[in-house]
Amino acid sequence: MTAGVTRPGTRAPDGDVQPAMRCPTTSPVAALALVAALALGAGCGDDDATATGPEDAPITSLSGPAGGMPPDRPADLVGEVTDRDGERFLVEEQPDVPDAGRKAWVAIEGRVFAPDGRFPTPIDPAEVEIGQRVSVWTGLCAESYPEQCGAEAMLVEED
Repeated sequence: MTAGVTRPGTRAPDGDVQPAMRCPTTSPVAALALVAALALGAGCGDDDATATGPEDAPITSLSGPAGGMPPDRPADLVGEVTDRDGERFLVEEQPDVPDAGRKAWVAIEGRVFAPDGRFPTPIDPAEVEIGQRVSVWTGLCAESYPEQCGAEAMLVEED
């Protein structure tokens, strides 16, 4: 060994400890960027559905918005249709109380269903009428009042 030079992690003749060599590390920002890229990429997939609207959406399963039934989970919003604008519906949990309950303009992005015997049947959104009670499975909602939501599916309740 050369005089005056010591290996890292050992004591020098004067008693000072030489710092140990470190392996190069990835910066926290680079690691976070890698995790974010992997998380975003995991959500990407091949979507075979070619439908442009609720009328021509292919039935690919017995549940879910593109399938023959509403999603297999509780609805996100249950209320009364109090207004409509094309295929957008104002759904209110408490329509008789102006500033209470959840109120949302819901844009139909999936299918609308109505009861038909034991199973819901897809219907044209034009058949939904003001005053009907509905269950709605929402997607993203803009936090306004009333909210503005996309709807995976909407089920018109029986009278």
